[in-house]
Amino acid sequence: MGGRRRGGGVRWRTLRRFFDGPQPTRTVRAVDAGTDVYVLIPAPDGTAAEFNVEYFDGPGPRPELETRPAVLYGSPHDGAWCTIELDGHIYVPRAPVDEVDVVAYDRERGLPSWLDDDGEPAVDRDDLLPGDTDPATVSEFSPVSAGSWGRVLLSGLVGGFAGMSWPAATGDGMPDTVILTSAAAGLLIGLEVGWRQYLRPRIRWNTGGVSVVTPWRTHRLTWTADTGIEVDEDGRVSVTDGDTGFALAVRHGGSHDPDQLVAALRHARRTALDTRAPARPPLCRSRTGFGRIKGVNNTCQTITVGVALEE
Repeated sequence: MGGRRRGGGVRWRTLRRFFDGPQPTRTVRAVDAGTDVYVLIPAPDGTAAEFNVEYFDGPGPRPELETRPAVLYGSPHDGAWCTIELDGHIYVPRAPVDEVDVVAYDRERGLPSWLDDDGEPAVDRDDLLPGDTDPATVSEFSPVSAGSWGRVLLSGLVGGFAGMSWPAATGDGMPDTVILTSAAAGLLIGLEVGWRQYLRPRIRWNTGGVSVVTPWRTHRLTWTADTGIEVDEDGRVSVTDGDTGFALAVRHGGSHDPDQLVAALRHARRTALDTRAPARPPLCRSRTGFGRIKGVNNTCQTITVGVALEE
């Protein structure tokens, strides 16, 4: 506790010195986000320095995302103290500036180019495929690539080996019928799991919304202002409307890579909100799995019956 008090005392003394001494000032663009003021310092080359100032108390954010003219006190860099005067209010900083980034800047909107007017990431046109430019038509993502079937077969082989090994591990003298039946069941389960992971998932979308078949479920979402579309560093694309959503691993080699899929979905959402197109999410039905393919079931039954007749 004593260490915390000393640390807090040092911070308050530093903050007091900041306010007591003269500070450089400049005109910037800023927006109150509720706990932080996000600041943009536009540059002539179409970029802007971007950082945030965490504050103790303020009037609160406005409902619209719109930067407004503000006065910055201090020299923004990592670890420096700065404060903002926005709409006549001085925001007392809670902490020094953490990081300053340089971003592409849209001077007409007064926002970073990567940010849409509603606070969602904007569409990256460089990642938008030609077939996805008109979201009024139904587009589809498929994960199937040259290696997908190989992964499914490998999954089946692993399942078959596991199924064959299990009877052997339980004791000697296990009938061949049991071993082969177990191997066939393991093969079928492995193929089913592989099919669900590498062949079953797909996404269809238009201005009405998005429908997705994940390895285990199906979802349909209508585009709204609350819809968020993100991709993580592992290529996992997630879509949520605030109440429900889905996440799908997008592997390279399919019809879209993760960035292309995200750009297409964001473009469809943005177009739907701008045009208020009266549409519904397209249907996206699940394909038949290995476990429901009659030929595979018949093959497993034939192996079992054949061995039983030989004995």
